[in-house]
Amino acid sequence: MQGKLTTEEQRDLERWRHEAAAHQQLLEELDNKAEFFDEVKLCARYEAYFDKSAKTTLRKLLAKPGSASKVVRLRKWLVAASVLAIMAMFIYLLNKESNTTPAHKQLATQPEIPPGQQKARLLLSDGSVIVLDQAKTGELAKQQGATIYNKDGQLIYGYEPEHTKDRPVYNTLITGKGETYQTTLSDGSTIWLNASSSLRFPVAFAGRERVVELKGEGYFEVKGNASKPFKVMVGDKTVEVLGTRFSVNAYTEERYMKTSLLEGKLKVSTPNKAQLLEPGQQLRIGKDETFRLISNAKVEAEISWTNGLFYFNNEDLPAVLRQLTRWYQVEVVYHGAIGPETFTGYISRELPLGDVLESISSMTQAKLELQEGKLHVYAGNKR
Repeated sequence: MQGKLTTEEQRDLERWRHEAAAHQQLLEELDNKAEFFDEVKLCARYEAYFDKSAKTTLRKLLAKPGSASKVVRLRKWLVAASVLAIMAMFIYLLNKESNTTPAHKQLATQPEIPPGQQKARLLLSDGSVIVLDQAKTGELAKQQGATIYNKDGQLIYGYEPEHTKDRPVYNTLITGKGETYQTTLSDGSTIWLNASSSLRFPVAFAGRERVVELKGEGYFEVKGNASKPFKVMVGDKTVEVLGTRFSVNAYTEERYMKTSLLEGKLKVSTPNKAQLLEPGQQLRIGKDETFRLISNAKVEAEISWTNGLFYFNNEDLPAVLRQLTRWYQVEVVYHGAIGPETFTGYISRELPLGDVLESISSMTQAKLELQEGKLHVYAGNKR
């Protein structure tokens, strides 16, 4: 376009151009300056969103005690995520056919659906409900001698050891669609709760165990206490830990429950079977309770949602859309059988739904149409 090719570069281009008809077609598409720069501008929008997401993530990380050592590793991880996003956009550019309407033009006229937010509801033992959000700060209540605070989008339970022998009083943290929240329990353990999830826990941990109940998805950083093991109950399944970092994905609509261990020791059991996990491993338990242990799993990627990113690991389109419907206020309606395409990569959770759909639509033969809060998915070639 700029006319700056050297003689050798021009020779290489001409040789490549005549190797196949598809090369000639691609060159003609790229030579359409107006359309090409429209795509480049779209790519720049994604780059800006990822830059914002990276800065937000680093701020959150640096705010956590003892986390400075993770900064270099996280920067590399965020760079990798950003590169994947840019690669996805250029895959779109290189594969787009001239007679296909660009996805962002298909969706541009639809009303914008914003991403989710830090928000939840706290159900107290007396049945009362407190709405939580990032803006509401300060003391919320006192129960079993513990003081409950909300600060900077995090629910915090003050530690009151003199009350640990009392009969347990339970609270439940609940997130709906498009909501996520973080809480620090009375023992110092911190849990991030993903959208459409709930966590039931005692205000103070009495007895010989620390037991909580999870529905949906949560990421746990458990405070070590060898004399009082920590257990996460998911229906009839138990995740038992001593001191560790791990995630549990137990949405009922998914094909299996996933437990991913980042650090420490973990034991996952059902009434008939048990499995020990080492760092870097992931256990998948199917609906029929079959166990599948995956070594060298991408366990850090499994908690990418806590850092503002969607992560897709060879997921089919319905699995991708299930993640989106838990974060955005949208319902998916299918029209016909969807093909076997799979998706791998990252997308920012800070993007409006329309921008996310632009990226996905560019890499699938299914046609996506957003109308009045419903995402219609039509099978087959969208041309």
